[in-house]
Amino acid sequence: MIYKNHNNKPGFALMLTMLIITLIVSITTYVAYRATMFIPYTKIAIEQQKARQLALSGIQLAISRLSTIKKPESSDAQKQNQKIDDTYIAKQLLTTILPDIHQWKIVRLRKGSDGIDGTIQFCISSEHGKININTLYDFENHRFIDEKDQKDTQPENDKKENLRSFFKNIFEYVQKNMGGANLFESFEKFLKQRQYRLDDVTELLAAPGFEIFRNYIFYVPPTPTKENTPEWRPFFLTDLFTIDSGHKEIEPWLLSDSVRGSFGFKRVTQELAEKKESAGTMIQESLKSFTLSTDWKKNWNQLLTPFYQAEYNTLIPSLTTYLSTKFESTVFSVVSYGTFARITQRLYALLERTVEKNGDDVVIQVKIKKIYWL
Repeated sequence: MIYKNHNNKPGFALMLTMLIITLIVSITTYVAYRATMFIPYTKIAIEQQKARQLALSGIQLAISRLSTIKKPESSDAQKQNQKIDDTYIAKQLLTTILPDIHQWKIVRLRKGSDGIDGTIQFCISSEHGKININTLYDFENHRFIDEKDQKDTQPENDKKENLRSFFKNIFEYVQKNMGGANLFESFEKFLKQRQYRLDDVTELLAAPGFEIFRNYIFYVPPTPTKENTPEWRPFFLTDLFTIDSGHKEIEPWLLSDSVRGSFGFKRVTQELAEKKESAGTMIQESLKSFTLSTDWKKNWNQLLTPFYQAEYNTLIPSLTTYLSTKFESTVFSVVSYGTFARITQRLYALLERTVEKNGDDVVIQVKIKKIYWL
């Protein structure tokens, strides 16, 4: 008897082979398509990482500037006249940062000489030139630190509430410049409702009316402008207030751009190249009379009026009360942008500077306290 195998039909093997080939081609095409989709993303991810490294390099450049100190000349006569003491160290710091404080310092990199094509922009400010809310408000008793106890029998006319007028003045300037209403009342109510100090200045955004700062949280330095074309400048929340200085007084040498504006002083401008030299000369002249302790009533006009274009007798009393008479700037903030190809990465960092002296040897260390990626 003869049995027939129906599976051995002509063309069966060919059809099976074609199906397998079709399946392999489909899988290969799918994998290739998926891989091709991620090629642009991979390129962007690499550019982002390089820009991120450049932004971090801006912090290192700022640390380098803050930790630099120029030693006196080697001759004995000059050493005697330029003793490395606290005054000398502070003067060296101001000499280094005042020409560029609150302004962009731009470093352009080239692949041929630096190994990468990119740009680093960084800007140094001092936290001591801002208003420290935590040191000026008593969160336990829910009042400003200079306000008298309600049970105090002192006559009302003798009570001074300098801080109340101090903050009112600030918020009046903010409202004139940026809009909003009743900012001081909202600010005071927000503080009264808290049982503890602020953990971050950005918590103020929760106060009614403070949404005007939502797009102006971190400082952005000005860009160069031609004369007679003034640029509108907002106030920046973390440039106006701080919780990191540790002092209730404000350092007059290093007033932030927003603090300057809140008291009607001349604001920071990105100086054009032809003006840099004259500005540097003015700084050097002012620093000739620098001392650690300063009586601002006597010396404000000579030392700082050229910077702020405001004489001492025009300052409101609540401001003069809280001007630091001793130079003690140890905490700084840095805005740093790193740009590579089409990508820019931005960050904001807080730096703490410490100085150790051992005879003629001076060791300056700068540590990163916080970093905010913007």
